[in-house]
Amino acid sequence: MHTFLEETIQYLTKKHGSLSQLTIILPSKRAGGFLLNYLKKQALSTSFAPKIISIETFIENVSDLQIIDPTALLFKSYETYLKLDSIPEKESFDTYSTWAATLLGDFNEIDRYLLDTHSFFNYLNDIQDLNHWYLRDDKTPLIEKYLAFWNSLHEFYKTLKDSLLKDHLGYQGLVYRKAAEDISHYMEANQSTKHVFIGFNALNTAEQNILQELLELDQNEVIWDTDSYFFEDTTHSASLFLRGYKNNWKHYQKKPFTNIASNFIKPKTFSFVGVQKNIGQVKYVGNLLATYTKEQLAHTAIVLADENLLVPLLHSLPENVDQGKHYHGGSAKNDALCYFF
Repeated sequence: MHTFLEETIQYLTKKHGSLSQLTIILPSKRAGGFLLNYLKKQALSTSFAPKIISIETFIENVSDLQIIDPTALLFKSYETYLKLDSIPEKESFDTYSTWAATLLGDFNEIDRYLLDTHSFFNYLNDIQDLNHWYLRDDKTPLIEKYLAFWNSLHEFYKTLKDSLLKDHLGYQGLVYRKAAEDISHYMEANQSTKHVFIGFNALNTAEQNILQELLELDQNEVIWDTDSYFFEDTTHSASLFLRGYKNNWKHYQKKPFTNIASNFIKPKTFSFVGVQKNIGQVKYVGNLLATYTKEQLAHTAIVLADENLLVPLLHSLPENVDQGKHYHGGSAKNDALCYFF
């Protein structure tokens, strides 16, 4: 059984022959590393590799902005906060940093989903006014400051946005919004480039707009990471977003929704082992991995139910496991030997 990426490479090779002219966009840089590794294994002769980039790198290219480091963003936002005339009394940086991450995270989501900021912040202000309507005739200074802060959020957002754009920087959501706004200019400048988006599922609004625009050009395509077992079951949530794209995107009104694998229904083997205590579990896995060949180890995934077991597990890995090639936080592919505990 082949992995999703291996099947994708076979499909693209059959369709395009040489992949060197393709620009392949994946959800993460790590996925790009796996794809490049599979390309090396399947290569029968020397050839140029396609351009492989992550979605973040792609939106940086489209928007002509660089995603700012979170720590730098915190300091940049505090500078903006100090300049706001609508908040006369400013808090210290130590106090500001306790709630700023939440606010910046909200700004990020607002932009990723392309919300109308003027309407959104006005609506938010109205909610806060309603929450304190019964104090309208007798507001304490604390309540006045509280409402003033909420009323200043739109100015805070706009001032921070303008400051970042001036320096060609942006947090992730802002870069997504700018990319969605500039995608038509990017397409005009890259009409001959063949874009292939691989391994995506749930997209934010900015990503949906970008992909739909690019799909208007016939040379671009998306290869979704799904399986017919989930996709065809209308009650299963795993393909909820993909079914929505199939039904609502203009592109799929004219072209079929293809490249859906059928691996999940293939026979599988499960073994259950009873082990006492958590340390016993990781020791058992370490002893088991010691009996595996390099080929078996390359197709093995260990999925932890408790993240606190990660460090004990790493210390229990046997010598035959290359310490530089195990990964944390990823998902197991469909041909992997998976251990859940």
